[in-house]
Amino acid sequence: MKNIILKFIPEKYTLDPEVIRKARLFVSTCFITSFFSSFYLFTSYIADMPNVFWAMLFNVLGFVLLPFIFKTDKIPLKILANTYIAIGAIGVTITVFYTGGLISTVLPWLAVLPITSLMLIDKNSGWVWTIFTCLAIIMVGILTLNGYNFEDETSESMLYIFNILNLNGLGVLIFLIATVFENTRNLALKQLEDKKRLLDQKHKEFTDSVLYAKRIQEAIMPSIDAVHKALKNGFIMYEPKDVVAGDFFWMEIPIEDPNIVYFAAADCTGHGVPGAMVSVVCSTALTKALLEEGIRDTGRLLDRTRDLVITQLAKGGEEVKDGMDISLCALNTKTNQLQWSGANNPIWIVRKKELIDIKPVKQPIGKYTIQTPFISHQIELEEGDFLYVFTDGFQDQFGGPKGKKYKTANFKKLLLSINENSISDQKQIIESTFHDWKGELEQVDDVCIIGVKV
Repeated sequence: MKNIILKFIPEKYTLDPEVIRKARLFVSTCFITSFFSSFYLFTSYIADMPNVFWAMLFNVLGFVLLPFIFKTDKIPLKILANTYIAIGAIGVTITVFYTGGLISTVLPWLAVLPITSLMLIDKNSGWVWTIFTCLAIIMVGILTLNGYNFEDETSESMLYIFNILNLNGLGVLIFLIATVFENTRNLALKQLEDKKRLLDQKHKEFTDSVLYAKRIQEAIMPSIDAVHKALKNGFIMYEPKDVVAGDFFWMEIPIEDPNIVYFAAADCTGHGVPGAMVSVVCSTALTKALLEEGIRDTGRLLDRTRDLVITQLAKGGEEVKDGMDISLCALNTKTNQLQWSGANNPIWIVRKKELIDIKPVKQPIGKYTIQTPFISHQIELEEGDFLYVFTDGFQDQFGGPKGKKYKTANFKKLLLSINENSISDQKQIIESTFHDWKGELEQVDDVCIIGVKV
């Protein structure tokens, strides 16, 4: 039976569980009521009730034709459903006029109209048909009060038989429509549960993939313990926007010169999974240029990293403009000499309540219109200096009482205000400032800050 009903439902109505539920109910109800109308057609013929006979014939033909019209997909379901109810309303109203008016057992059939419209269409249609039902009953009542003669087309005994069959038929019809409604509802709920189960499975697979990507990204980054061991008086604030990030921190120490620590805060194109994929490419390129190719100058290191990243991202044959901004340091922990190069990201050095802002080359590691060599800065650090390399996530965060960006100027003021605090206290203050500023707002970007005290 289900397969037969589905043959009358156009494909576009099968995509949504609630829509197909209503479509199934419409087709099923049309055939059920056409069967009942056929029964009353036969009964009215036997009872010699010509007007009722023609009303029932009208119902039978209308109810049977509607599913076939629906199958053509020429007229929307909502219009056909209202047409179905209108056909029923016409048949019932005519029958009431020839079976006793206000005392007719057919009159309660009008109550089926708003119920059916609620099940087949929506609440607004339910209200419309409720108003129609009330007006129809009021009209019959007014006509009765004014002495209108609602004639009975048949004998009293035949009318009794018709009324008995009619009342029983009404009860059976309501039961059948309710049963069909329950079945279609249960079927729709099952389809929803199946889809939810499928979505849950896909979500789990996606989550597992993202968590695996996180493990891969964590594997290419140094552990916090390793960073603390190499930079004994330093901290890292690393807060990805999503599970995985486009920002990453990087550190390597050449075997032949263990006093020089190469470290960087980098910001790759995007965030989340796409950013993380680019970060793996960029981090790998940095490590290859330093350890495998033996490049030690930070400017040349970024030049070579750019070449490797462009080559790697161009292997698919399409032009890819992804890349990274980076602030790269080579700190000699024995002599306090610092070599630094930056691609779009600066380095800030706080010295005796003064902030020294060393500007980067304004180009990324990646495809760029006019590529120039990166500059290597040689910096003599003094004892007590604080140096900071970072990405743009902190200063770009929206928040505060007016929901505005934190901005670079405020970030500088923050670092100057905590100049006399220990490096561990600085990390706590920076983190709490970020979270207090962000408040309930969404984090807009990954955050990566590295601070080192000389």
